[in-house]
Amino acid sequence: MTEPEGDVELSARWFYEVNLTFETIKRDGGSRDKIVLHNKWPDVRALAGKDGSQGAGDIGTLVHQLESLIRFHKQYICSWLNEDDTTTIRGIVWLAVKLISQETAAKQPIAKLSGDICRQIQSLADLLDGIQGLTPAMKGACVNVLVATVTFFTEVINLLRQDHVFAAGGSRLDAQLQNLRSEHQITKTTIDQQINRVINRSIPLFQVDARATPSSPAFQHGRSENGGGTKLPFDWPSERPKRFFDREEQIREMENHFAYSAESPCVRSLAIHGMGGVGKTSLACKYAWQQRKRIDTMLWFKSETAASLRQSFTQAAQRLQLPGVRADDHEENRHVLLTWLQTTNKRWIVVFDNARDVELVKLYWPLSGCGQVLVTTRNIEFEFHLTDYGMRLDNWDAAHGIKFLEHLLSPASGRRIPVHSIATENARKLAEKLEGHALAISLMAGMIHRRAWSVEEFFATYHDRPDEVLNGIFENKSIASLWNCTFESLTTNSATLLGVMSFLQPDGVLQSLFVPKGTRRMPDGLAFCHRPSELWDAFDALLVQALVKRVRQTQTFTVHRLVQSSYKHFMDQASRQRNFHTASALIHQVFPTQDRKAATLWLRWAECERYLQHVLALRDSFEQKWDDGFKMIASTEYCELSNMCQRYLIETNRYSELELLIETNFKAIGTLPKTEQSIALRANLASHKGQLRCRQGNYDDGLQWLKNSYEIRNESTHGRRPENFAWSASNVAEACASMSRDKEALEWIERCRNHWKEWTSVNDLGSSLWPPNAKSSLAVILSWVDSSDTAREMLLESAEQFKAVPMEEFNWAASAYTSFALGRIARRDGDLIKAENYFNEAQNSWVLGDRSRTASFNGSCMYRLGCVALDQGKLEAAVKHLRDALVVTELRKSVLVGEHARVLFKLSEALDRMRGKGPEAARLRIQAEAMATKLRPSVGAARIEADFDALVGCMWR
Repeated sequence: MTEPEGDVELSARWFYEVNLTFETIKRDGGSRDKIVLHNKWPDVRALAGKDGSQGAGDIGTLVHQLESLIRFHKQYICSWLNEDDTTTIRGIVWLAVKLISQETAAKQPIAKLSGDICRQIQSLADLLDGIQGLTPAMKGACVNVLVATVTFFTEVINLLRQDHVFAAGGSRLDAQLQNLRSEHQITKTTIDQQINRVINRSIPLFQVDARATPSSPAFQHGRSENGGGTKLPFDWPSERPKRFFDREEQIREMENHFAYSAESPCVRSLAIHGMGGVGKTSLACKYAWQQRKRIDTMLWFKSETAASLRQSFTQAAQRLQLPGVRADDHEENRHVLLTWLQTTNKRWIVVFDNARDVELVKLYWPLSGCGQVLVTTRNIEFEFHLTDYGMRLDNWDAAHGIKFLEHLLSPASGRRIPVHSIATENARKLAEKLEGHALAISLMAGMIHRRAWSVEEFFATYHDRPDEVLNGIFENKSIASLWNCTFESLTTNSATLLGVMSFLQPDGVLQSLFVPKGTRRMPDGLAFCHRPSELWDAFDALLVQALVKRVRQTQTFTVHRLVQSSYKHFMDQASRQRNFHTASALIHQVFPTQDRKAATLWLRWAECERYLQHVLALRDSFEQKWDDGFKMIASTEYCELSNMCQRYLIETNRYSELELLIETNFKAIGTLPKTEQSIALRANLASHKGQLRCRQGNYDDGLQWLKNSYEIRNESTHGRRPENFAWSASNVAEACASMSRDKEALEWIERCRNHWKEWTSVNDLGSSLWPPNAKSSLAVILSWVDSSDTAREMLLESAEQFKAVPMEEFNWAASAYTSFALGRIARRDGDLIKAENYFNEAQNSWVLGDRSRTASFNGSCMYRLGCVALDQGKLEAAVKHLRDALVVTELRKSVLVGEHARVLFKLSEALDRMRGKGPEAARLRIQAEAMATKLRPSVGAARIEADFDALVGCMWR
């Protein structure tokens, strides 16, 4: 096998190719000096500003995309090829952009081809950003990409310097650009091949030996299929598609774009963008349906929010039965599924439906593989910054609108709308009024079905409505009037169901939410749900009028976002408030509550995840700004529900969502009457705020919030729960210990003990029989502020209590924390073998609990195993454990800065003791020290393990 080129050979090849490029683009005595004279990026940007033609936006977009190329060259070429600046490539880029901007007819297609190359380079850069230390093969891939890119821009320059006039469009322009398109395809193929090369080289960084135990590294990736001969899944947004209408021209355009070439490893992508309700999702569904015999699997990702996309990825990985997938470990599932998509030989289509945020979708974007990617969105940015191609979907004209209405009515009526009849004329007028809006026409057909009307009867009713519509989200008054006409026709029960669903996550509203079982009593507004016939009559009305869809396989309902938005605006303020309260009460009923002894949700994460998106949707609705000046008032159930969900987000380290939920909950509690602003609500919210701030590294602010939480509980004059005071005191003690305020921590530990003694007295238990996880938590804190054996004894007692409970009640997380703390004490005492065993036991307990292997705690276990291995002189084992830990901390390094910094530091120490690893060790240490100083400037000049450990909370320090 050929050895990869070294830096010297790569450097020589790069400069040879650059010199060859300059020879190629010389013309009429032109010189290299003239080109590189324009070596400042503002020179390139200025070209966009000077271009005042109709296609100026194309140049501005291209310049923005070219910044990815410049950054890639600077980061992945200049850094190790002894090239100190980006003069060369900037000069070539400047000349290419200058010539493109001077062109008229060919400007747009050439700018699009050039931008397409830049997007591919950005995909490679995103992949390389997640890799610590490039191998020679990866460096070679970078040079290959830059050489291919420079060659492409050379072709652009030479083409535009030819003395001929480009045609304004059509087949003649296509013929003139044929050679450039061929070069574009060659360049894209080269980049895709190099992306595959990098992926194949990086997979060993995440692979695990088949004999590995649960304490082994977190990721098990590889070029494997879905675990056997199982038929691969085909996902659809609702029922399996059966009847589509029109859009044949767009389908042909998509087929031409996705024309499959067996020789090309390229992932092709396309964004379908346009206003809401025009049929973007239906078009994507129709295309995938027509391709179903040519592909092996189709995956549908709900991409509106981070929570919905995360959950969709996990569900897809589970349906594929990929090895290593766990229901609660979304981050690992993302890696597992992306690796499968990028390495499998199966042909696939993935759809990112209703995508909003380019940066969010980029995290889930497959960089290579045998597949096609579709994006449906209202955000045109996807066309320019992520996909190869964009296609705008507009409303139908009146003629197509009539045909669509006929298509929808034909199953019930059994006849076409007569030609040259009053019905046809009325249908034409309606289609024109509705501007060919697909969803609006569907609503119209739904009303005709529901009332068994003819087109003439519907037109007569609709025609009598006033033109002015005072509420709604459409500028077109005819569409707004149709919505209102539809909503006014609903029965009370149907209106209530739609009103409640308008405040929930629109995709996947569980049918079971509305079907009471056992002793469960529905909220006041949904009492009719106890009578099945009334419940299904209400749902049938919504289904017939196309206001909701039902997915039989998953027993869920979906609501179009335009239906939700329109109905929210249609409701009067009292109905809006009432339905928000009912929706809050409904989710409050089913969301898991904390175990009173453990004060955690560890054993119920799967249930929490099921309802998380609905809680976040309620939060968004509470924050929504209303045109009529309406301000939402929270209910006690909403505030309690938010607190319950906040606890789950703390446990699963989702700090961005947690922060938003907490800030909204402060506002929500402020809208409650003083009599309903209970001590428990305010104390729990303050506690969650404090825990969040501590985990973000701001212990001063966090400690104050935790103390506030304890003081709020002291306001109670009756019904005091000692366990709540105990947990509050424990949180304060933990923060004090994490800040090395030992004396204060000991005072709060003693206060916590007294509260637990009070709890045992109230419950007629022995003074030592307080919950083992409470005892364990307090012992962990004590181990940092007291060198006596008390902490060890408490931990050992807790460990025995954990083992004594039935397996179904086993608290795997608390047990893991206990073993971890015992391992740290053993290491402190110099018993490295025992320490290693305890850390392995902690990791095994965590992983065997079927919980997140990418969790910060699991990363801490890997880190400590690396520390112990280094203490024992086992350098290779230490580096292996620490690199595994780095994979985990890398996922949240922007939030959990301390965890990431200390792993970087310890890995630098291990590498520094290995031959030839000095440069990498120095680089990692510089990164670690910079992160530590930024997080906590008081760390000062001393740089030892203890300094970095001090950046991490004491529970998994």
